Amino acid sequence: DQAIKIDPKYATAYVNRGIIHRRLGRDDEALADYTTALKLDPRDGYAYNNRGNIWYKKRNLDRAFADYDQAIKINGSIATRYGNRGNIYRERNDLTRAKADYDQALRLDPNFPAAHAGLGLIYLKQGHATRARDEFNRVLGLPPKYDSGEWAKRTAREQIEKLDSTN
Repeated sequence: DQAIKIDPKYATAYVNRGIIHRRLGRDDEALADYTTALKLDPRDGYAYNNRGNIWYKKRNLDRAFADYDQAIKINGSIATRYGNRGNIYRERNDLTRAKADYDQALRLDPNFPAAHAGLGLIYLKQGHATRARDEFNRVLGLPPKYDSGEWAKRTAREQIEKLDSTN
């Protein structure tokens, strides 16, 4: 709040405050801060990605997709942006595009757990249980260095349990 009081046109301060709001579960306030940051700096890929995360959580996949897509256009060298957009493609059952985004995320960061988990879910949908298990096992061997790391590990454990129970 102090940085915003000192310079109300400092977009990064709104992004940072949005991150704090999100971690405190105040998603609407975070959404407002990311939107303000984007009005001040429409080239802030972090604000787009973070706002996309809020829209995704609210299940507004069209808005989330648009924000992730814009974040990638601004800076396509960040793995999480491809993983986030890949999740939407996967949920929309566009498995070819989802796989392409997860593959790109892994080219940028081979240790991105959520991309491995996403690939595992795709392989399950395609009936490739062995390939799915391989991806889920990769997840379990990785440190949860991203916010999505815990989701990825939980998903991997759950899916391995389901695979084990069907054998």
